[in-house]
Amino acid sequence: MLRCVLYIFWWAIVNIKKLAAHANFSTTTVSRAYNFPNMVRAESHAQVLHAAQKMSHLPNANTRRLRTQQSRVLGVVPPTLLNPVFAECLVGIAHAVNQAGVSILAMATNYRLEQEEQAVLQLIAANVDGLLPVVSNPAESLPLASIRARHLRYVLVLTVIPITPACRLTANRPCAR
Repeated sequence: MLRCVLYIFWWAIVNIKKLAAHANFSTTTVSRAYNFPNMVRAESHAQVLHAAQKMSHLPNANTRRLRTQQSRVLGVVPPTLLNPVFAECLVGIAHAVNQAGVSILAMATNYRLEQEEQAVLQLIAANVDGLLPVVSNPAESLPLASIRARHLRYVLVLTVIPITPACRLTANRPCAR
């Protein structure tokens, strides 16, 4: 009995090959309909999406990650989510990146430097596409040094960066007075 149930469950899993066969398209067309909709005819795109909805198919993020070498995930490292400032910041980040089809993975550090370093290393190991850390002291931050050493994309969030008095930050570019 168990063998039969497992077989039925396996068969119920819809992958791109089964979706393509059901929609009478090649797997390439189905893949393009998901990843590059401008490369397929509008009616083909609509048919693929209709078939996917009918079969409850969702694209496999792991497959996409292997092919593109991008996770479409950003790591966010706030010190806490109990402070409304950080919680609202996280909601704003999630809203902004979700519109671009990107997810976030947040790891709070409880204001502890060793947890900050651990969180950054775990997010790097998870192959995030970028990091948004809140660091207490950018000049001496070990997590920030780890990020820079690996040439990862990052944006410092709610972090005060001392700059020389002769320079101001305008439109994300340093400029003279």
